[in-house]
Amino acid sequence: STIRDIEEINYLAIKNYVPKLYGGKVTFFSAAEEACPEENLTGWRKLAQEVEVVEVPGDHQTMIKEPCVQELAKALEKNISKADE
Repeated sequence: STIRDIEEINYLAIKNYVPKLYGGKVTFFSAAEEACPEENLTGWRKLAQEVEVVEVPGDHQTMIKEPCVQELAKALEKNISKADE
C-alpha cells in the first residue's frame, strides 16, 4: 500500500540520515505540560551551538490546537520579529 511504502521510505531516511552540527542558535518551543521536557532538548543541545527555550502552554499534542496554538503563534511571531532586527 502507499502508506506502507511511505512508512518504509521514512524509516530508511531516518536510519541513513547523519545530522550535521549547526553553529547557530535554535529556538525550541517547549510544551509546558510535557512530562520530560529535558528529554526533548537533549538531541538539539548535541547538534546546535546554542538552544533557546521558549515555553508555551499545552503538551506535545495540544500545543498546536486551540486554544494553546494562539500562544504558540504569538511566541513564533515574537521570535521571527526578533530575528529580523
